Amino acid sequence: YKVDVLSNLSNTINPNVNITKIYDIESEIDDIVSKIDIGILTLDDLPLSILIARTFRAYGIPLLESWGIPYIWGFWFSRESCTYEQNYKFPTENLNYKDLKENTNLLIYMKEQLFAKFLQFPDIKEKYDREPGTVKQILKGSIPFVSFVPITRMCASYLTFEVIFSGVLKIKKMILAPRIIGLDIYTMKLFSL
Repeated sequence: YKVDVLSNLSNTINPNVNITKIYDIESEIDDIVSKIDIGILTLDDLPLSILIARTFRAYGIPLLESWGIPYIWGFWFSRESCTYEQNYKFPTENLNYKDLKENTNLLIYMKEQLFAKFLQFPDIKEKYDREPGTVKQILKGSIPFVSFVPITRMCASYLTFEVIFSGVLKIKKMILAPRIIGLDIYTMKLFSL
């Protein structure tokens, strides 16, 4: 689990850090969210991501999200931004969590919408389709979203920077969804969507 990796890494940096690991967030989400100031969303589970984003918005707590694709980027969801579901054009705002996770056709559609957002990134399709057919397999659900492992580590560092300087210290302005400012790590060029 990502939470185990994060916990182990955090404890090597600071053995005095207090980390609570939760594996079943659905049943405890209100209790969890009501006790924190900032969230970072890095899940591959779209229904659970929607549940989390809705809860953070209801509590007025900013939520930062990114994905492990070949770019360094992230955006914030807050009461000043669009909603998570509006950002990805998910037709899910009136559905409960159970309906979200049990509707296979909707899950496939949501993956298509998510990938449509990613297709706005420069040359993303070519980067994913370096093995022909990868994008089609992702959209059909026959393989999960492909993460680029070294980029995931860099992305985690970027998210840490964002939380500290935008979320906590407020030195840097939050990049609110749907806006994206990112770095293509292959070309080392900045881009904005």
